[in-house]
Amino acid sequence: MEKLEIHHKYSNGQFKAGDHSECRKEFYMSNYKVCPKCKSQDFTEEHYVANCRWNGDGFGTDVFKCNNCNWYTSFEYDEGGDSEYYYEARWNGWENERDAKEKEKKD
Repeated sequence: MEKLEIHHKYSNGQFKAGDHSECRKEFYMSNYKVCPKCKSQDFTEEHYVANCRWNGDGFGTDVFKCNNCNWYTSFEYDEGGDSEYYYEARWNGWENERDAKEKEKKD
C-alpha cells in the first residue's frame, strides 16, 4: 500500500486516515469486506500499533484500502476493550445495529 496521508494525529499515536464520512458505516456493516464506493471486495489492511500495555494488549489504528478504486478509511482499535475491537463502532452504536441485523437474517 502506498504511504497514506495522515490526518488528526493524536498524542497517543492513534490517527484517522482517509474517508470518515457516513459511508464508513456501510463498510463496517459489511464486516469490512465491501467497498462503499465501488462494491469491490479486494482490500488491503495495514495495522499500525500505537503502543502496548504492560499486559501485552496493544492499541492503534487499522487502515483499510480498496485495491480497486483506492478508497480508504481507518478504525482505531484497542485489544483491551470490553467488547468491540474497534471501539469507535461501539461508541457510534453500530455494533448493536449490526448485531440486530445479523439476528434478523437468522430468524
